[in-house]
Amino acid sequence: PITSYILSAVFMKITSFFTSDGVAMLRSARLVSVICNTATVWVCIGIGQKLFKCKPYVKWLFILLVSMLPQFVFISSYVNIDSFAMLCTAIIIYFWIEGIKTGKGIFD
Repeated sequence: PITSYILSAVFMKITSFFTSDGVAMLRSARLVSVICNTATVWVCIGIGQKLFKCKPYVKWLFILLVSMLPQFVFISSYVNIDSFAMLCTAIIIYFWIEGIKTGKGIFD
């Protein structure tokens, strides 16, 4: 569960080559949460395309409801592991839908 913290440390180390400002270090650590939540929205676009093929406006409503949820926006604004967990959950749901649609499992 500490993968996002490890990635934050890598980003902070890269930032430390250029500056020793604490605010810059904090912003570079927050960048991991921002990237994870951006990737979550990208995966939700794929989920919406798989689930709502007949009604495209419902797909965009789903994406807006996920991405503009106040809790979702809040967890992308600070250093945490929740944003990475949201990304992993969205990926699992995407591949779950893909597996149901294709009818192929791991052991087929």
